[in-house]
Amino acid sequence: MTAMYRLMIVDDEKVFRDGLQRNIDWAGGNIEVVAEAQSGLDALSKIDLTRPDIILTDIRMPEMDGLELADQIRLRYPNIKVIMLTVMDDFQNARRSLQVQAIDYVLKFNYREETLPAVSKACRMIERERIILAETAKLPYTDYGFLRECILGNIDGEEALFAVEHELPKLKGLRCAAVLVSLPGASLQDETTLILLLQFELKHVSVTGLKSYIVNLGEKVCLTLFLPEIDKNELLNLMRTAIRRIKRRQESYAGMRIGVGELKNNAADLADSYAEAELAFNAANAMQTDLIFHYNLRDDPTSYQLLLQQAVEYIDRHYQEHDFGLKDVAARFFLSSSYFSTIFKKSFGTGFNDYLTNIRLNHAKALLKDTSLKTYEIAERVGYSSPQYMSILFRRYLGCSPIEYRKAARGEDTKDA
Repeated sequence: MTAMYRLMIVDDEKVFRDGLQRNIDWAGGNIEVVAEAQSGLDALSKIDLTRPDIILTDIRMPEMDGLELADQIRLRYPNIKVIMLTVMDDFQNARRSLQVQAIDYVLKFNYREETLPAVSKACRMIERERIILAETAKLPYTDYGFLRECILGNIDGEEALFAVEHELPKLKGLRCAAVLVSLPGASLQDETTLILLLQFELKHVSVTGLKSYIVNLGEKVCLTLFLPEIDKNELLNLMRTAIRRIKRRQESYAGMRIGVGELKNNAADLADSYAEAELAFNAANAMQTDLIFHYNLRDDPTSYQLLLQQAVEYIDRHYQEHDFGLKDVAARFFLSSSYFSTIFKKSFGTGFNDYLTNIRLNHAKALLKDTSLKTYEIAERVGYSSPQYMSILFRRYLGCSPIEYRKAARGEDTKDA
């Protein structure tokens, strides 16, 4: 029987808490509402007693708001998943909620449609964690806690080397790389089996001395490899051999996607290898191929074309956000802002800022021509908090004001514009 997932609802408005209880099919999602709270402080006082797996909390509340609550949960109860409730004009706080490791946010005015998908996402993360914890408990290497902190960038440099020396001295002197593995469309159990199978095969086809650790990162699971002196081509051959053996075992693994970060000298650089593995993994998904090493992308810039196309689609979905910019897109695809800017301009012949401005102005032009919205309303809709700034851009790029453009587009006299 599938275990129920335990949910706490935190909101200072009782009528909204009642609406969440009444209008969401919690039982259909295998979710039990075990507690309600009217503030962050109230929620903290009830966690130990009710033991929720997930907390759905408003951002704006008296005494302790949702962001403060999320911070406290991250420190005290790192396994609890937090989802933020917010209103449309609170988008800055919604973005900040992601920085305090909330896994998602729900717009309150659309809670009937958005709440259950967000909570179901948290349930899938919890299910993955339960499976991985159960499986890794059977493995010979289970003392990998500090590796998670290395991958997340919470410890690095001398601190990471000290941790290796004292917690896993057998890793001293070994090179390391991060590996991300997925099986699109498969169950979490099948995906977990694939990760364990890859670990098993690598141990059997590898050079003597390879050590591997499955590290649970929540929504993702990372396989970390530690090897004696080995070059990238040898590692490629090892991975290819392991993949062939896996596919011979089970045809359903043919759709696997694997991204491998670059080999690093020690665990202090695992965060960099993980970021590279993320990028390679995204490329493997985009190119529908089983294995990509980050150095393949670095050595062959044309391999970025599909990723850049995904970046353009990402821009089209987010241009309306006021503070959206280069750093957001670069971070989404695990690239530095400067490098992303360079390859973007090389591929599209225009700089990122000019491209984004043209996207926004083109949408503004359509709204000016086809709607009766005020200029300030249009500026808001296309990503500008200041209508004056949009007017400046209209004159710079189009040689006219928004009002002049509207009149000309409609065939009206522009003399008095």
